[in-house]
Amino acid sequence: MTRSRTRLVASAGAVGVFMGGLAGGTLAWSQAPAQGAAADVVPAADAANDPAGAAAPAAAVLAADTLAPPTPENVTGTADTTSVTLKWSPVEDTSLTGGGEPSGLSGYLIHRNWEFLAFVPAGTTTYTDNAAPGLYRYEVRAIDLSENISQPSPRIRFRVGDHDTTAPNAPTAVSATVAGDSATVTWTTSTDLPADTGIGISGYLIHENGEFRSFVPKNPALPRDGIEQMTFVQPLTAVGDVTLEVRAVDLDNNYSAPMKVVVRH
Repeated sequence: MTRSRTRLVASAGAVGVFMGGLAGGTLAWSQAPAQGAAADVVPAADAANDPAGAAAPAAAVLAADTLAPPTPENVTGTADTTSVTLKWSPVEDTSLTGGGEPSGLSGYLIHRNWEFLAFVPAGTTTYTDNAAPGLYRYEVRAIDLSENISQPSPRIRFRVGDHDTTAPNAPTAVSATVAGDSATVTWTTSTDLPADTGIGISGYLIHENGEFRSFVPKNPALPRDGIEQMTFVQPLTAVGDVTLEVRAVDLDNNYSAPMKVVVRH
């Protein structure tokens, strides 16, 4: 009796051995090796003792799961003075591709303010974030055992602690130059107050002769207390001497005093 030995290298997914051929055989063994792992497959001896292996069973590599699981739904939560508790509906990984099987759900990825915060294992659909006072935005993603990641859930926002009722510092070094029907306005950014507990700057309001014209969001890459120079091109509607004002506004809608500059249009 001749016994043959075949060595397969799986690129992803499961390695399986079919006894009696793929067309009419049965799956005798399978496992999911790590990506790129080698799998030794030992088929049964052929009945005719054929050294060429004409009657040997066939081996096949099943298709990998490459599809992302569904996006978590019904993401809600509550907040108090010290924490935020999130909850969501459970996700089932049922994605199939190329005749393969879903790999199954690994868990959930929690992002806060666009940064990864925590992994929650499958079977758990709540998470509590013990956070400092402030305003936070959360997203939940599902991830399966093949490391496919879903789209993020709709972003939800919570406040930890009391409301910020203090206006931020006013912007400084405000200047403007006119070209055609627009003014290029430049200023140095503000910091929020109180210095240690302020919720943070949201952006800047531009007024023309006392009328609101534009909102300029804060640079999201700038640290909470970071300072930089900002520039914004503001279309002008008034003629003659035009007063432009720049105000800082924080995430609790507290406004700084305006800083003014007069230009000729």
